[in-house]
Amino acid sequence: MFRIPASRPLGITLDEDQDGFLSSEEREVTTYRLDTTWSRDSRNHYLNPTRGSLHRLGAEIALPGSTREFYRLNYRFRKYWPIGSSGMAFSVKGDVAYGDAYDNYDDDLSIEPIEPERLQGDCQIDEIVTTDSGLPFYEHFYGGGVQDIRGFDDNSLGPKDAFCRSVGGDFKVIGGIELAFPIPGVESTGTRLAWFVDVGNVFQDYDSFETDLLRASTGLALTWQAPVGPIIINLSTPIKQRDGDETQVVQFSFGQVF
Repeated sequence: MFRIPASRPLGITLDEDQDGFLSSEEREVTTYRLDTTWSRDSRNHYLNPTRGSLHRLGAEIALPGSTREFYRLNYRFRKYWPIGSSGMAFSVKGDVAYGDAYDNYDDDLSIEPIEPERLQGDCQIDEIVTTDSGLPFYEHFYGGGVQDIRGFDDNSLGPKDAFCRSVGGDFKVIGGIELAFPIPGVESTGTRLAWFVDVGNVFQDYDSFETDLLRASTGLALTWQAPVGPIIINLSTPIKQRDGDETQVVQFSFGQVF
C-alpha cells in the first residue's frame, strides 16, 4: 500500500509547526558534520586508465545537535583490464550508497493510502513515495546523468512525488561495464571512445529495492583531455526504461572527472 503522511507531507521536513509555511527560522538548517574517506587507487591514468583498480569508501554523520541527525555511507569500485597491446581496455564499475536518520523525526508519522487517480504525471505508482522518512530530503541520493546512469536526465531517476517529480532516496546502486578503445590517428592517452552499459537506480530505502525498478542504458562515450580540462560527450539510449522517465540521447560534461 502506498501511503501519504497526514502530519508531514513529503518535502516538508522543516515545517515543525505544520502550518504549511516555512518561516525564516524553519528554513535555517544547521548541520555539524563529521566525515571520513578511505581510498586505494592503482589506476595507471587518472582520466582514461587501462589497468588497475579504484576502491573508495566514504562515511559521514550529522552529529547530535544538528537540525536533523543522520548518517550516509558510500562505496565506489572500478576495475580495468588491458586487452593486448592495442590500447583497448575492459572495465567494470559499481557504486553503492545508503543513508538513514537516527533522530526521532519518523516516530510520529501518520499515514493514509494514496490512490492512483491522485497522480499528476506519467510515472508509475510503485515508484511514488509520500512519506518523508529516513534521510532528510536535502540529503537524498539522486540518479541519472552524464557520469551516472547515462541516457537518463540528471537527477531524474528514483522515487517520485505525486506530481512525478524526482525527490531522491536513501539507497542507490549502480553497476556497469565498458569497452574502451583508442581513436585512430589520435596519439593522446587522455582521448578515447568507449562502448558502455549502465544499470542502476535510486530507491526510497534498502527495503524498497526491486530489480524490476532498475534502469539500463547503452551507448558510446567520447572522453577528450582538452587543454582547458576533460570533456565527455555521451551518445546513448535506454534499453530498460519506464513511462515518465526523462531521457537524453546526447549528454555533455566539462570539468573534473573522478
